[in-house]
Amino acid sequence: MSMIELRRAMLGIKRLTCAIVLVGSTLTLAGCASTAQQSLPAFKASLLEYVESGGYAEDVAEVANGAVKYLRREARETAQPAIVLDIDETSLSNWPYQVDSRFCYDAEAFHAWVLEAEAEPLAGVLELYKVARELDVAVFFVTGRHEDQRAATEANLAAVGFDEWETLDMRPRNDGEASAAAFKVAVRRRISEAGYTIIANVGDQESDLAGGYSRRAFKLPNPFYEVP
Repeated sequence: MSMIELRRAMLGIKRLTCAIVLVGSTLTLAGCASTAQQSLPAFKASLLEYVESGGYAEDVAEVANGAVKYLRREARETAQPAIVLDIDETSLSNWPYQVDSRFCYDAEAFHAWVLEAEAEPLAGVLELYKVARELDVAVFFVTGRHEDQRAATEANLAAVGFDEWETLDMRPRNDGEASAAAFKVAVRRRISEAGYTIIANVGDQESDLAGGYSRRAFKLPNPFYEVP
């Protein structure tokens, strides 16, 4: 199934009665029950087909390859260049958790999955990371994961090839109702104020990319969930 076909399928879901959540404080996804044209089992089957057919990997690679080309063009022309990478469904894939949970979020189960530190990288983004290091572009990770997941997240990143970075910014557990977008904008502002030029900001959510403080944003596909 192509991304266009999948998006058409998603439009058939008119009303959702159960949010599917993965990270952050308030996330939504195509839910656990539907009164739509397409049944929830059929929708979940379309997600499985999209990933297992290779379509999802191809779409991620297309965006990542565009970012690589952009980075090679811009990095040497920029003083103190930097890139910002999200983690979940950007640098690391939570696909095994999503399948095991049947696309429904449970905070304790997701926390346990993170602590296993077994997420695989998204290949295109790992290649982007390697190109950034080759070009002496500073890499900053900014994630909705929480501070009590730091050790596992750092171990997971290093184990799959993301083995060097400037900072890894994670949300505190007590940040209340602050949105993911607000948290990430504040981090990018701080990076910019430290003298870096963020030439590329890469994420799978609009909330990863909103708010500026980057020369260009690269949005990866994510039909699985949304983070406001």
